[in-house]
Amino acid sequence: MYKMKYGIIDGKPRVTTDAPMYASTVLPAKSGRFIVYDTSATYYRAPATDEDAITAYVEQNLTCSATSGSDRLPAVTNLAELTFELPYATSGAAATLTAAVLETLKGKLVDIYVDGDGVQYANASASTDDMFVVQGGSVAENTLYVTVNPAKINQVS
Repeated sequence: MYKMKYGIIDGKPRVTTDAPMYASTVLPAKSGRFIVYDTSATYYRAPATDEDAITAYVEQNLTCSATSGSDRLPAVTNLAELTFELPYATSGAAATLTAAVLETLKGKLVDIYVDGDGVQYANASASTDDMFVVQGGSVAENTLYVTVNPAKINQVS
């Protein structure tokens, strides 16, 4: 069954900050919506590679304005206290999760994969950046339940 929205599924009450978004950032509903802070004091969708930290999570899905900073979204910052449901991928593509594979993934470190539409997945075949720790998942929904690796959280003050 196809879910229309993924996101926070368990944890403490959300702690948020106001996040001015980078121009034209795409945050799809059927995706993780993890963001990172950049040097121009805006936030953008965490990419699949070249990132060693996640700053926050946005629960809203949208395509941001073409003007950097004009869209300001509430961004959840207490990432270490939350569990997220993300679509499952392997080898840089969406994949079908089986019960046997799910059992082998529990406790493993995995990365983010981002497809051409900007959808963020939990990439079970990669652990180069080690962004997430797999806690479980749903074979029926083809999703993984993950926590953010505490070593990969970038707190912005």
